[in-house]
Amino acid sequence: MALLSPDRTPAFRLTPGPAGSTFVHGRGGAPARAGSVQPSRQATDRAGVCSAFRAARNGGDLSVRPVVRYPVITYVRSMRRSQLRTLVRAVVACLAVALCCLPAEASATPERATILSPADGSLTSSPLESPPHHTPFTGDWAVDIAGAVGRPVYARFANVSGSLALNVIGRFEPCASPNQGTAGIGLRVQVSVDGVALGVVNYVHLANARGNGPVGNGEQLGTMSSGTRTSCWTGAHVHMEPRNDSKYSCFQSTPLGAGLGGGSKLGVLGGEYAAAKNQLCPPGAVDAAAGTSPRGAYDEASSPGAGTVRVRGWTYDPDAPTSTGAIHVYVGGPAGSPGAEGHAFNADAVRADVAAAFPGVGDRHGLDVTFGTGKRGAQTVCAYAINIAAGGENVGLGCKTVTIDEPNPFGNFESADSPAGGQLHVSGWATDRNAFTQPLTMHVYIGGPAGTPDAEFRVLTAGRERRDVAAAVAGAGAAHGFDDILTTARRGSQAVCVYAINVGPGENIALGCKTVTIQDPPPPTADAGANDPAPAPSAAPPDPTASPVPATAPTTAPGSARRTLARTVRLARASCSRARLRLSGQNASIARATRLRRGRCRLTIVTTAPAGTRYDLLIRRSGNTVRRASAIGV
Repeated sequence: MALLSPDRTPAFRLTPGPAGSTFVHGRGGAPARAGSVQPSRQATDRAGVCSAFRAARNGGDLSVRPVVRYPVITYVRSMRRSQLRTLVRAVVACLAVALCCLPAEASATPERATILSPADGSLTSSPLESPPHHTPFTGDWAVDIAGAVGRPVYARFANVSGSLALNVIGRFEPCASPNQGTAGIGLRVQVSVDGVALGVVNYVHLANARGNGPVGNGEQLGTMSSGTRTSCWTGAHVHMEPRNDSKYSCFQSTPLGAGLGGGSKLGVLGGEYAAAKNQLCPPGAVDAAAGTSPRGAYDEASSPGAGTVRVRGWTYDPDAPTSTGAIHVYVGGPAGSPGAEGHAFNADAVRADVAAAFPGVGDRHGLDVTFGTGKRGAQTVCAYAINIAAGGENVGLGCKTVTIDEPNPFGNFESADSPAGGQLHVSGWATDRNAFTQPLTMHVYIGGPAGTPDAEFRVLTAGRERRDVAAAVAGAGAAHGFDDILTTARRGSQAVCVYAINVGPGENIALGCKTVTIQDPPPPTADAGANDPAPAPSAAPPDPTASPVPATAPTTAPGSARRTLARTVRLARASCSRARLRLSGQNASIARATRLRRGRCRLTIVTTAPAGTRYDLLIRRSGNTVRRASAIGV
């Protein structure tokens, strides 16, 4: 920059000297320090002045030296007021030029993003080659990833320092004449973070390329093209070139021939880690870029069954958008709470709504899981989206309160007695919240608790109507009672133990044991009734778990005549069935059961037993258990 003397000739000028010093030249052009003369036109060059100020700021010597012929102070004193105003304006202009240059040095771009491999394949070319196979055409460095024709090519980035925006801004012919049109096309993708443009990444040798416009991180750009083998295309691959808008992009040291996938880090765009083309990133740069934390939502927490919790939600990590995420669930309080249960799950269920809301991430980011827990009552259930890529941190998705019921069955063993010799009567009720409205299976042990040697084992079903249970246990219904007569070979004082059998999560529960004295069956007595003659000695008690006796001709005792007779008894309509009824003992069977009105059932009995033989009428129930209905004489 030149300042004018009173006679309008340049009086002095500023020029950068060695080590950043600035010289003032007089009319004759002689500087105060030898060897530092600069042409006058350079002194007026804005870039030259900026360079001087930059150099001075970086530690150089920024000084104004008086001219040899006209010392500055003497000259200023001799100026008229109008000339002084001119000088002041010139100095202000000089300072403005210097100050305007300062931001150029301070304009480093902190925003950055790690560039991931755009395709699955192997690294066949990179700046590590000596000499490099590729000299970047428009980028800062270049790589080739070999694959197969038709293999998808994606825009992939990770460890983004803010909100990432990708935009396809154009396409171009990748091959020079005479090979034009032989190897697909190229796409130019602009990369911005938090509204700041980092630069452009070129993806070359594509087929089925998408058009201009926004593209999501991880979204497909096209496929590897086929081509004609020339110096431009030697096989299916994608050629990629990043270019920083400010300074240069750097590349990650990756061995040639290495296999690459969606998480392979190739370099950093933005951040200004390099000062020239084909420069390596500093150690840790691809990981040091501040990544974003995962996103997600906690949709539901409930207890669909006793002892269980169901959790629904979704998550994905913007640093690895197409990868399966993870959600950790804590029952009993937030993570770190004393006694809280921790459960880890992969978020890989299909969520089409997530795929629609975040293009390019895919739909495998959902969680819908039901799991068992030892917690009971009202519990705080908290969910966390787990960070899966470098940068970012785990994110709490929230907490919800869930009431978890006891999963084990429950009920009451109310009574046990022996109504007749060789018989045992048990009653009570039981239900399980995991099958709340369904009849429950019961196990009965005669002779001691389960596991006692020689204890008899019986199975029955708690399905009789108990309106008192329905009123006391909300939502259970009434079909949970048992009231059964079992036959047994045990005699004398016996421990009778009843167990409710668990359904779903939980375990079988003992309802208790009771002591019962079981006598021998009484001897037969005379009975003159036409339909109930004096009984004969009863046969041995049947096994209640055995199949019903078939309705075929009974076993005929030597010398006995076969007879057919009818008996009418009172039975529930559902029980009046030949398949469900049988007679105790031998030499008699039920050939037909006919339902009559008013709860009566007519039985056609075929027998060869002596007249007056007495039988128990047994009703077969579910689980091959039996109940005594009445006594019948033949």
